[in-house]
This record gives sequence, C-alpha cells and structure tokens, in this order.
Amino acid sequence: MIRILIAEDDLEIQRPLREYLRAEGYQVMEAADGEEALSLWHQEKPDLLILDIIMPKISGMEVLREVRREDPHIPVLMLSALDTEVLQMGAFDEKADDYVTKPFSIGVLMKRVQSLLRRSLQTEEAVKLGRLTISQEAYQAWWDDQPLDLTSKEFELLWTLVKNRGRVLTRLQLLDQIWGYSFIGDERVVDAHVKNLRHKLPVNMIRTVKGRGYTLDEEVCEKTASDSV
Repeated sequence: MIRILIAEDDLEIQRPLREYLRAEGYQVMEAADGEEALSLWHQEKPDLLILDIIMPKISGMEVLREVRREDPHIPVLMLSALDTEVLQMGAFDEKADDYVTKPFSIGVLMKRVQSLLRRSLQTEEAVKLGRLTISQEAYQAWWDDQPLDLTSKEFELLWTLVKNRGRVLTRLQLLDQIWGYSFIGDERVVDAHVKNLRHKLPVNMIRTVKGRGYTLDEEVCEKTASDSV
C-alpha cells in the first residue's frame, strides 16, 4: 500500500484531503507542523510527501531541505496560499517535484499525486541486490535470473524490506505497509510470512532484530554477489 504524508496545519484542507486519499486506496499519515512532519518522515519513510510551505515550528521548505539531504528521489508536492514566482522558483530550487497554489481542486491535486507516484515507481522498476533482482512493476523477483515462486504477500514483504533496506521494521510497520492500516488480526501473521519467504529464498537475507522486528541483511546480499563471481 502506497503511503502519503500530509504536512498541513489548516484542518479545512487537511481533513478532506486525507479522506479523499484514503478513499483512493492510499495510506495517509498527517502532521500539523514541520517538526512532526520530519519525525514521521524519519520513522515511516512514506512514498510521497505533501508539504505546506508555511507551517508552525519548521517551514515546509526547511522540511524539504532535510528530506532531500537523505533522499533525492522521493516525490514531494508543495502547497502554498502564496502564488508568487519567487516562492515557486525557491521550492523548485530546493528540488520540489510539483507546486500547487491554494485554493485548489481536490481532483486536480489527485492527478498531480498520481503523476508523481507513476514517475517515482518507474525509477524503482527493478532493484538488484547480489543475485536477487526484484521488480515492483513486474511484480516478480528472480534469483540468478530464475523467477522465485512467491505469493503476493511474500512478494510485498520482500519488496517492502528491499525498499526499506538499512532500516529495521516492526511487525506493526510491516502490517501497515503490506496489509493496510485497517488490518484486524494477530500481528504474528508477519512471522508466518517471513518464515515462508525464508524457505523460498536460496539464502537467508532476512535478519531478525530481537525485540524490534525485521530487516534486510545487506551484507548477506553483497556476499551472494561475490560468491557468484
């Protein structure tokens, strides 16, 4: 499930935007100021950011600068009630992907969001880690160019760990990203899918971090590349 962070302190804009995005099938996180936006960004690593430029504590422009230091690729759409060329150019200079002036049509904003997500997913069409290749667009993973026989949830679990490599994800985070925020049930369903996925991978590249969750073991992935030479 694609996750979108809205950082907007005006509830009359935030609430309808949240409900519209959820109705379209996106998982939505919300921040009322720049500090909260940065905190959620570091914790959750959403797939797209919608940032109001003028926010309490830290401005949207400052949030954008911080995000771009860590991730040059995540799509970022800026919102502002000020329709000035200087402000727009400033946002694009800081590497914003799009800029929308308030008030705006929700329908038009959704088209902008969909366009940004399409471009973002194209940049992540395939990821190669050692002897593993995985493509979200093809919805397939390969080992030494041979397809792995994964269920849809096993693929989504592997893709989520690959996309978040370098981070430890808790069971709840994996449930949110793969099953969705509305999942009702035992969170240990994640453990069962991890176990099944491990059986299907030629090497165990999923590391359990006791008391925290799961992460992709990048050292194991790199070792498979050297072993194949």
